[in-house]
Amino acid sequence: MNIRNHISLRQYRQRAVTLVELLIATSIFSIIILSLYSAFNTGVSSYGRVDSSFTLYQTARIALNRITVDIANTFAYAKSDSRFKGDAGSVELFSIVDIYEKTKIFPKVCRVRYELSGGVLTRACYKELDALVNNAEVKREEIAYDVKDVSFEFAAAGDKAGESYQWQELWPKDEKQKKCLPLAVRIKLTLIEKVKAKKSTALLEFDKIAALPIAVSLREEGGE
Repeated sequence: MNIRNHISLRQYRQRAVTLVELLIATSIFSIIILSLYSAFNTGVSSYGRVDSSFTLYQTARIALNRITVDIANTFAYAKSDSRFKGDAGSVELFSIVDIYEKTKIFPKVCRVRYELSGGVLTRACYKELDALVNNAEVKREEIAYDVKDVSFEFAAAGDKAGESYQWQELWPKDEKQKKCLPLAVRIKLTLIEKVKAKKSTALLEFDKIAALPIAVSLREEGGE
């Protein structure tokens, strides 16, 4: 082998990549790719969880506000019977509701009922003469989905010294309460959060108290 060929072989060996070097480079590249994928996957999962929670909070806010408005606009139907009824899982009342007809809004007297049906919180609004018919059929509006539970409690005037009010799960509890409205209604809403990343579910609880201004004013005046 002459000197020229010896020099060319040495330069080739210096430029060539050995199998060990190739394996090391491949391993480093694989580690970088796995790290990037892990970071991206974590980011996507976190975003999905935040987006899911945000949706549930929006659902709860809209549902609770809807119930609160109907309760705030309620009134006693008659002196002998306020027609306000409620138990642990539903509430029914007469309220002034804004009805949209074409491009105009008309406030009308309606009988409104909220209850849970198959994991869906529904609102039934009986308008005009249907409000006076107990077995009237009406299309129920779906207010919230993925509902685990909804409960109502009703504030009555306290019957003990120093007790301004007390909560009860049934309204009316007696003939005296049948003639009047509760002081307030406490609404508890439990929604199911589906965590896709963990393929599991979690529960989010929301609580709101809706006051009845008419009931408070009647109590202050000493009326029923």
